[in-house]
Amino acid sequence: MFKFLRNLILLLLALIIIALIALYFYLGAVIKYGVEKFVPPITGTPVTVGNVDISLTQGTATVQNLAVGNPKGFSIPNAFSLGRITVSVDLKSLLTDKIIVKQVLISKPVASVELSGGRMNLTTINDNVQKFISSGATEPVKPEAKTESKSQKTVVIRDLRFTDGALQLGALGKSVEVPLPDISKQNIGEKSNKTVAQSIAEVLSVFSLESVTAAGKSIVNLGKETIQGGIDAAKGAADTVTNSVSSGVDSVKGGVNSVKDSVKSLKNLF
Repeated sequence: MFKFLRNLILLLLALIIIALIALYFYLGAVIKYGVEKFVPPITGTPVTVGNVDISLTQGTATVQNLAVGNPKGFSIPNAFSLGRITVSVDLKSLLTDKIIVKQVLISKPVASVELSGGRMNLTTINDNVQKFISSGATEPVKPEAKTESKSQKTVVIRDLRFTDGALQLGALGKSVEVPLPDISKQNIGEKSNKTVAQSIAEVLSVFSLESVTAAGKSIVNLGKETIQGGIDAAKGAADTVTNSVSSGVDSVKGGVNSVKDSVKSLKNLF
């Protein structure tokens, strides 16, 4: 009997270890699937994830190459991509109703601005995000889906940072890439009790709003450069005309003087 219980316990321990190993290796794939399924209803666009790495002991997750596609009506594939996302979580808070995210660090985000039919792609995405936030949705599910009434886990992001970002902009016949200023925001959800989905929406909204602001400034600067270029070209053309006229006048004067000299020479002959 004792031997049977010992073998049973060893078997259960083996199964638990196998389950933990499977969880470790497949948790990244589960998160990748969740992001690609639940984020598109927030942005109103396709979303893809390159890779997800999880460290359960350190409470960190790294997401590579998260790309947010463009809304319908725009031609370029992606509106923006977040090169590397590193999330650090307070592991103890996972057992409570309020999850504390110590830091979300997003490195090398790139926003691609496109104008089509009087709309800007980033503005359209931000409008979709704001609609989701204002709707008070706790998770992006279909309206007809019924869920049991239960307390929702909320999220507080202590520190959100975007670093080494870039803005790709095509406007006024020019294509330029300008650096984005670093973005920092603290204590997201501290007072508003944001759910996981709403916190994701807030992060996307912060980046899209900053990108739209930077895009507006870049378009203004491009316009100024274009106008200044036109002014400089006009000045150059005017200078060319002036120089040509001046040269022509000098040539005429030279011709007149030559004629006078010739007349004088003829008079001296007689």
